[in-house]
Amino acid sequence: MSQLNRVRRLANVLYYVTAGVMGVVAVTLAGVWVVAPPAVAEFQAQFPGLTISPELPGGAYVAVIVVSLLPGLIWLWVLDRMRRLFACYRDGEVMTDQPARHIQRLGQGFLCLGAVQFVSAPLLSVLLTSANGAGERSLSVGLNTEMMGFFIAAGLMTLIGWVMRDVSAVKAENEAFV
Repeated sequence: MSQLNRVRRLANVLYYVTAGVMGVVAVTLAGVWVVAPPAVAEFQAQFPGLTISPELPGGAYVAVIVVSLLPGLIWLWVLDRMRRLFACYRDGEVMTDQPARHIQRLGQGFLCLGAVQFVSAPLLSVLLTSANGAGERSLSVGLNTEMMGFFIAAGLMTLIGWVMRDVSAVKAENEAFV
């Protein structure tokens, strides 16, 4: 029973830490991308090999902002799944279906983070060079260790979620016999 108490105490701390991080991420996203969006030239550091036109059409610039916001918004969703998982553990719900579902959703969130990063870089490169003349537009495609890490974490969390759902089903079945 003392192990469950430790789990509950740590989960309670992590619940509030995660909620705080969510607040910081939300304020940062709102402040940086909505209140004071970056100038087109500021994207040059992210794509050093591209010639980015300083004058993007309005629709392309809005699309750049939206695509740039997606990873942060997905990260907020993942943090919310973590917070909900910690709430289950804090409340003593350890080997039940609900935490297992949150773990599976964490896997889905990490998969989305990796996929959005994989797709957003080429999309941003096209959008940022769309105002350039013919022959000066670019498509930049790449895979980095962060993306691969998200894909591996997605597989791990999904697998753990499946196992935990089976464990919770066996536990519920055993409790029905007792």
